[in-house]
Order: sequence, then structure tokens, then C-alpha cells
Amino acid sequence: MASMLKGVCFVLLIVITAVFGLHVLFIPAILTFFISPGLHTVYVSGILYFWTHLVSGLFELLGIRMKLVGDLKKVSKSVPTLIILNHRTRFDWFFLFTMLRHVGRLGNVRIILKSSLKSVPIFGPGTQLLNFIFLKRKWAEDEVHLTESIQYYADMKFPMELVIFPEGTDLSPGNRQRDKDYALKNNLPLNKCVLHPRTTGFVKCVRTLKEENRYPYFDVCDVSIGYIGDIPQGESQLVKGHWPKEIHFHIKYHPSSSLPSSDEELGEWLKKRWREKDELLTQFYETNSFPGPVLRETLMSRLKILALLVGWLVLCTAVIYYWIQATLCMTIIMGIPFVIHYVVNKRFDGWDKLMLRKWKVKKRD
Repeated sequence: MASMLKGVCFVLLIVITAVFGLHVLFIPAILTFFISPGLHTVYVSGILYFWTHLVSGLFELLGIRMKLVGDLKKVSKSVPTLIILNHRTRFDWFFLFTMLRHVGRLGNVRIILKSSLKSVPIFGPGTQLLNFIFLKRKWAEDEVHLTESIQYYADMKFPMELVIFPEGTDLSPGNRQRDKDYALKNNLPLNKCVLHPRTTGFVKCVRTLKEENRYPYFDVCDVSIGYIGDIPQGESQLVKGHWPKEIHFHIKYHPSSSLPSSDEELGEWLKKRWREKDELLTQFYETNSFPGPVLRETLMSRLKILALLVGWLVLCTAVIYYWIQATLCMTIIMGIPFVIHYVVNKRFDGWDKLMLRKWKVKKRD
């Protein structure tokens, strides 16, 4: 009963802050989108920082213990980073916010997601305005879109945290069986804790980051995520409070200067990292820990989460209050962004595509 109460509280807080808080904050985001790319990036990065800080903090306030191990002293807030991690559950990217909060890199995160998520209410328009990168799993189109998106951020001199899941999908029973069939067919070793990675997207990301000296220096951050307790695979499990008791992150940094030069060698490099990751996670699920000292959360960090929670609740309460007091006016104000989102999605296939279209026109001029 207590677990379900926590789950309901968490989901309600996320929904309330998303609908009544984020939605209001995204109205200026639409304006900055058309005024200045630089101003828009700074503004939405601020929104992303404060909301994901709240989300990641709620996990810990509601009882999930987070443990970080590895190259924690090598984190630099000014160096662009390509984050690669195993995809154990659909919510890995959600839990990743906690790791990024602990290392101080939340606001600059940009995640590569499947394009079907663009149509999810609230979440879809929001992640588009946050400049996340959406792929259709049609490489002829995805290659162009991925390349242009990275080039856009390079032109902005934006020190992004670009997140990619090389496995392409989570470790559900069906995906695990398909990966096993693939391994047997191609005479590959059978993995226990990860799927075999797809190298094409990773190689393209590294190649585009390096080309034309776009990012003279960047890191590849290899993250292994392991769970103790329940591992949620669907939203209903979150509501019921079927959460992990602990989430562990093992972090390993690789400077871009250490990466191989050819595409084939880069692909082999990634495969080697995944074999090591499978061994590391196999050991983790035997011992319930990664080797190395654990980063501890400070009291100041918890107080900051509580302050953010209060701030978001005040914002949402104010929006709800004024909606009750001036229903028609607030309905129009809140409804206009939905209409704009609909037009942008139908006419330009989303804010991300419109952003790149504006950028290309400006470059030609």
C-alpha cells in the first residue's frame, strides 16, 4: 500500500508540473524559438535543468537510493560529451537524469529518441522544443537528420550531453530472444545482461562530432546502469510503486583523442565496450554493487530538491488558481500552444525539423 501511495504521488507530481508548469513555461519557448536560436537554447536548457532536477530528486525523496561509481572526478561542465549506456528498461533515460544531476550536467542533455514519441501528448511537443533528436529508424533519413542536428549544436558552440542507446531498444523478454537469435545466426557470443549494440548511429555521432573540427575535444561517457529490486517496464508499474530499491551507475570516460580513426575500428571499439559492460553487469547482479568508491549525496543537494519542489508547486498552484478565476482567458492562453504545436507537426513534422530548416536558411543567407 505504501509503495502504491508513493507511485501515485510521484506520477501526480510529474503530471501536474508537466501540464500546469512546463506548459506555461513553453509559451515563452515558442516566442524565443522564432526570435533567436541562441536565446531559445539557453531558455529551454534552463527549463530542462529545473524540471529534470525535480524529477531526479523525487526518486530519491521517495526512497530510491542512487549510487555512482567510476570516473567522477573527470567530469567537466564545459566539455561536450557523448553518453552511451545499456538499455535495461524503457525508463533508463528518466533515471539517467539522476546521474547527470549528481555530476552537474543536467541542463545540457539532449537525448536521441524514436520519432513515435513526438506524438505523445505534452511529452512530445515538450521534448521537441527542448531540441531532443528524433530518429525514424530509416537510416537514409536518420543519417541526414542526426548529422544536421549535431552540426546545429556545433554552430551554436553548445557543450551538449548527447545521449544514445546503442542497443536501440530495451531488454524486454521479446527483445532478449530476438537478440539471442541474432547472435546464434551470426556466430556471436551470447550476452547475459545487454543486447548486442548497433554501431551505425554511434559511429555517425563520433564522426560528425570530429569532422571539420566541430568539437576539437569531447568525451565519450560509457555508463552502465544496474537495478536492485523491481525494474519497471511500463507506466502502470510506476503508478503501483514497483520501483527499484537502488539504482547504480558505473561511469567510465574516454577522451575523443583515444578513439580509433576509422569507422570499422570505431564499431569494433563499441562492441568491445559492450562485451566489457556485459561482464561488469553480470558481476553487478551477483554482488549488488559496482567496484569502486561511491559518490554520496550531500544535505545541500537534498535541500535544493525540496526548494525546487516548493517552487514548482507554487507555480502550478498559481496557474490552477488563475485558471479557476479566469477560465476563458486561461483556456485560450493554454490552448494557443496546442494549436501551434499541431500546425508545426502537420506542416513541418515537428519543432526539431523546423529548427533545422530555419538554421539551413540562415546559413545559406
